[in-house]
Amino acid sequence: VKSEKFQTEAVVSTQSTGDIGECEILTGVMLELGPVFMFNVSTQQLFSKKVTKKVENGEGTQEVEEQIKQVIYTIAVCRDQSMLDPTAAWTILEIVENVTNENFF
Repeated sequence: VKSEKFQTEAVVSTQSTGDIGECEILTGVMLELGPVFMFNVSTQQLFSKKVTKKVENGEGTQEVEEQIKQVIYTIAVCRDQSMLDPTAAWTILEIVENVTNENFF
């Protein structure tokens, strides 16, 4: 009986955006900072995980797992009143990422 021990294991995770769906403005309010907008952006992203294992004799095995998931970003932005250029004056206050457990194939 031949036994092989795994010496090393490498995991590489990647994430890429495949589709940007609808953009929905949730709210807009006037605060002390200036105007603040919150909006949702819906995307579909490919999550890939590649696991490479090497054994004592130098041979290796590789497993690849890919999933397409829906990701919704909620973004809050405000306008910097000190900047005069309206295209460059927006500042991101917060970004929240919500990954659903639904897999799309």
